[in-house]
Amino acid sequence: MSSFYGIFYRDGRSVSQKEAQKMQQTFDWWKPDESDFIIQDNILLGQATLYNTPESKYEHLPLKKANYILAMDARIDNREELAKELELPNKPLQEIGDSEFILASYRKWGKECADKLLGDFAFVIWDEAKQELFCARDIIGIKPIYYTVTDNKIIFSNDLQSLTKLKCISLEINDRAIANYITNKLLTDKKITFYKHIHKIEPASFMIVSKQKIHTTIYWKINKIKKNTQITEEETINKLKKLLYSSVKARIRSDYRITSHLSGGIDSSTITILASQILKKTQSNHLPLLVFNWIQPPSKDNHINHYEWKNSLNIAQQENLEHYFVQLSITKFQELLETKSITFDSTRLWYEYPIREEVQKYHSRTILSGWGGDELISNHAHAIYCDHFIHFRWKKLYHECKLKISKKRKPFKMLLSIMYHKIFVPLLPDKLYCYLPKKNCSSFDISLFNNKLHPYIKKELKKKNYIFSRHTAKTIHEDLLRAWENGHIQGRIESWHNASFEYQINYTYPLLDKRIIEFTLSIPSKYFFKNGIGRYIFKMATADILPSHYLKQDYKLEPNRVKKIISLYQKTINKLEGNYSSTYDKYFNKTKLKEISSIEEFSILLPLILNKSK
Repeated sequence: MSSFYGIFYRDGRSVSQKEAQKMQQTFDWWKPDESDFIIQDNILLGQATLYNTPESKYEHLPLKKANYILAMDARIDNREELAKELELPNKPLQEIGDSEFILASYRKWGKECADKLLGDFAFVIWDEAKQELFCARDIIGIKPIYYTVTDNKIIFSNDLQSLTKLKCISLEINDRAIANYITNKLLTDKKITFYKHIHKIEPASFMIVSKQKIHTTIYWKINKIKKNTQITEEETINKLKKLLYSSVKARIRSDYRITSHLSGGIDSSTITILASQILKKTQSNHLPLLVFNWIQPPSKDNHINHYEWKNSLNIAQQENLEHYFVQLSITKFQELLETKSITFDSTRLWYEYPIREEVQKYHSRTILSGWGGDELISNHAHAIYCDHFIHFRWKKLYHECKLKISKKRKPFKMLLSIMYHKIFVPLLPDKLYCYLPKKNCSSFDISLFNNKLHPYIKKELKKKNYIFSRHTAKTIHEDLLRAWENGHIQGRIESWHNASFEYQINYTYPLLDKRIIEFTLSIPSKYFFKNGIGRYIFKMATADILPSHYLKQDYKLEPNRVKKIISLYQKTINKLEGNYSSTYDKYFNKTKLKEISSIEEFSILLPLILNKSK
């Protein structure tokens, strides 16, 4: 994780040294390992660098070569393949920084370079000959690029918090973003931010800025991935094994201690075990992997053998890992609500803040997360019944239905439920979903908010696709696409990126590797669910490393963690006694707020109701 920033005066005005120094001071707030900037007439590129990979200590950024200047936040994973095609410095590969690979790729392939790169990246390149600024993001959107435009200049960075500290940038709140957050429980829009005049480049896109125009192009599209209908189950399993290993290995390329989330679920357990085993093979003197479970330590009233605690403890013991639970007090909880603005982190995943604080104490700079697995490669395959139905796979449909109902005391009732929820409902137009029996599309009472916000909320509600219900996708492939396009995957990634600067942490997501995503969308849907086993292909590929009971584990509910967080919200509400005052007061009808009884509604609104950050 590093931050970069810059100004491009499109009217030709020169950037002053004083202006550059002020920006440098602003963007260095999180105490980087190295900081510098380059001015070239009407362009400024600056970089606040945090060392992480071994080769990052061999590069000085921004990188200036010939007619090019580059600043970046990146980890390039296909270095060896690229080295065969690019003109690179004449020195050992392990001493060549990722910036050299990016710039050499741009010089060879121009605007097509981003699609040639594998890894997590956001970068900007000033091309002096063309008098253009080239900006690009990776396909997932792990690394963001924000920008604001006026008539004569564009200011840009991957650090949103620092951008908002620049006096020349308007901080008018974006009503569309507030409505999007309220409707989707986090900001899911891929183009806007909570600030009306600060925008972001979409994932899998590049933007070219010249004196005359600004043009954005999407260079990779998930719906263009070709299907491989001929691949066998055995080939799929073996291929996925290799991809998982390669993805995790690429993301633990660090000179610092590695941390991993470990909830005890199939995604985080797979990543943690692979990371531990790879570290043991490749780094004989490495410190044990640090692992954190998103739940409070068990109390005397809890059962230590409950899977919320037991699964992660067993994995930690098996791999000899340093294991920690997370304690979140009511005092800390209220402090977070008041000081951590949703404009930067809209996830409301409060347990992550104590984890960041602990990780920083151990000087770890990488956190491995299983986020994105449920939606893609370890998809639960809720749509399998309708998928079999519309593709006329009658025998498979009969087989899966028979297995499902055989486990129930009322098999006929279960069969009717499958026919209605899993086949009939998905085949109807999506717009009818919320009017169907036994379907609940609950939404906020818009009278809670001022009239100005009403049309924005109504518009967001109309385009909401209820991705979390998973009852409207006709096929597994459609479900995968909708999970991707919904924006909630990218929303959490962006939020955690913005929150990570303070703690000098880089989040990585092995299950969102480009190779794994393309593989996921290419394989036949039948491999996601087989013989009554959801997440089938992922379980088969990880059977050699995961404990055997994971094969039977379909859902990992978290009643104890949820109970604790609800208790924290309830105590906060009781303490407030209806006295609300925040930065966002203008959006609320305070009389109506006092009538709310739903904890779920409060969990979404409290970060707005209480926040006092500017």
